[in-house]
Amino acid sequence: MVILLKDKYYYGFCGVFYEICPTGNVKISELSSQPFRLIKDSYEWVESSVDFSFEDLRKNLNWLTKEKCLTCFHIEELWCDMLKCEKAKRLQNCLIYDEFLQCPSIEYHRDRYPFLIEHFNRVKEIGLEKHPEKERIKAKKQ
Repeated sequence: MVILLKDKYYYGFCGVFYEICPTGNVKISELSSQPFRLIKDSYEWVESSVDFSFEDLRKNLNWLTKEKCLTCFHIEELWCDMLKCEKAKRLQNCLIYDEFLQCPSIEYHRDRYPFLIEHFNRVKEIGLEKHPEKERIKAKKQ
């Protein structure tokens, strides 16, 4: 589920602000498109001197250029424990959950996005509605 707050700030249930996520803000796609264009022609002549296949590299870069964040709202297979969590569905944003730091359903997210702990603490201090303003400023600086 994607949470739309005032002024179109997007969050997943877990509290990740999509504009700061490299998949959500399409930086991965944009950054991988330049090397993809550089090697789209054949490099078979040099393959004997490297330990990888340029064809595989082209396939991987091509995949990355198409990589877009599905957002929690569009995931069909619920691989994420947090998306299966009834509490998360009720709260619509785990950053407002008092047990955020101990909740096993969002352990993956805390490990993958360590900044979420800082976000949780900020939300406790200033509230969920004010938190996105700072995140949008950070996202623009990246």
